[in-house]
Amino acid sequence: EIDISYNNIKSLPSQIDRFTNLQVFILKGNKLNSLPAEIGKLSKLTILDASDNDITDIPAEIGNLSNLKTLDLSGNDIDEFPNEMIKLTNLEVLNLTGNPVKPDHLKRLEENLPTTKIVR
Repeated sequence: EIDISYNNIKSLPSQIDRFTNLQVFILKGNKLNSLPAEIGKLSKLTILDASDNDITDIPAEIGNLSNLKTLDLSGNDIDEFPNEMIKLTNLEVLNLTGNPVKPDHLKRLEENLPTTKIVR
């Protein structure tokens, strides 16, 4: 587990892909405006909390996180999601509270992830 909450972090280095056994990654309350594509290499991740940042962009590589059960993106500025998000079939909870998600993107997530509890 890595918890780097509330550290004024503006970006993550691409070297995060070295944490291949990481299961819980908490990035809450920083100044991130995006997640790096390398996040998709953290294949054992079960919990990703990137809430309360300035994120506007989700990389397509997020679809590689097949073990992800909880994804908290609340309190960001995300309005659309890559199509690859629908690959997250083990996702139990997706928290989107406080994001200006476009209705068609929300509908696509709801239709393709029927067992995921989407909080908005």
